[in-house]
Amino acid sequence: MKQKGKQLTLIIITFGFLLALVIIQVNWILNAASMQESQFSHSVDMTLKRIIENISEDKQICENVDSCFKPTDTTRCCLRTKFKKEWHKVDSIIKSNLEYYNIDLEYEFDIVDSRKDSVIGIVYPYYYTQDFEKVLQKSGIQLKIKFPERKEFILAQIGTMFISSILLIILIMISLIVIINYYRKEKELAEKTKDFINNMTHEFKTPLANIALANKMISKSGQVSSSEKLKKFTSIINFEQEKLHDRVEGILYSASLENGANNENEVIDVCGILQKVSKSFDVQIAQTRGNINVLECDLQCYTFGNKKHLSLAISNIIDNAIKYSANPPEITINSFLKNNLINIMIEDNGIGIAKEYQKEIFEKFYRVPTGDLHNIKGFGLGLSYVKMVVKSFGGEVSVSSLKGKGSIFVIQLPLYLE
Repeated sequence: MKQKGKQLTLIIITFGFLLALVIIQVNWILNAASMQESQFSHSVDMTLKRIIENISEDKQICENVDSCFKPTDTTRCCLRTKFKKEWHKVDSIIKSNLEYYNIDLEYEFDIVDSRKDSVIGIVYPYYYTQDFEKVLQKSGIQLKIKFPERKEFILAQIGTMFISSILLIILIMISLIVIINYYRKEKELAEKTKDFINNMTHEFKTPLANIALANKMISKSGQVSSSEKLKKFTSIINFEQEKLHDRVEGILYSASLENGANNENEVIDVCGILQKVSKSFDVQIAQTRGNINVLECDLQCYTFGNKKHLSLAISNIIDNAIKYSANPPEITINSFLKNNLINIMIEDNGIGIAKEYQKEIFEKFYRVPTGDLHNIKGFGLGLSYVKMVVKSFGGEVSVSSLKGKGSIFVIQLPLYLE
């Protein structure tokens, strides 16, 4: 439940970040539009000043503009001069100056008396204005220009940027939804796989218990006690039964760790564990004509956790060292204290692990390609179990290895302080 809550929180936070990104992007686009509009207004103002200067150089136009406002009821010059030659000349001046400032838009213009307009309440929205005061020596006479397609022009300037930004955000959101959907399916598959393994493991417990009981009954038989050969066989059955039982318990313990459960913790003598685990491989190491050497251990090596599963984790590493060895295995186990951490080093002379695989070996179901060695069986659960157990102690596990030279596994566990 906690894991699901974390995932839901992460999804909500991610969508929150995307929403914030959309808001920032929209705000940035609006600011860009405002800057474009300011730049456009500045260009129009510069154009109007230049137009007034050009008109002031033409006395005929000036006289015509001055005369059109002499009747007291006239407020707009275009009503009196629209069809005259001078009016078309003004239009030509305006057009040439707009082209000079790269303003290629349809426009409407007029020359008005703003004093009379204010009296009778005439308003000219979205018009750009420039006074004729210096030209005509009169106040209130203004040149007004309107661009009906001004908004479309400004939007066109930022349109590509706006559309591409929105499309990019939509694509990111779609990608996130697809990733979440794939993740959900992969998680469901992993859960089903885990449930299958756990169920199968539980099914193994009863047959294993029956094998142990049957072997115990056979061992008590008089025929077995009088035959060294039968004694050896029953001891092998017992050893392999215990080994398989430990593997089953390891898988179940791994599942319990994933679900947040970790019981039966106690103070552990790490030196004693190393000695006991290494001794359990006497028969197996003898069959391979190898050797396990446990160096002198620090007497203060105590940690706190599940003793049984720490033993199995160390056993998994030793078992791998024996299995993945082309020559008689030589395994050295050393332990020492450093910075309140118990360091357990397990070194072997096996086939080694290529550098590109070393980060993957602690993942569930991952098995390193072994080249010509096809007789090594397993499911890729051993080292993932080791990592899970060590983490339950609050420790770390790492590996350093060279292909063909062997490997060194290092387990670091926190020192138990009373």
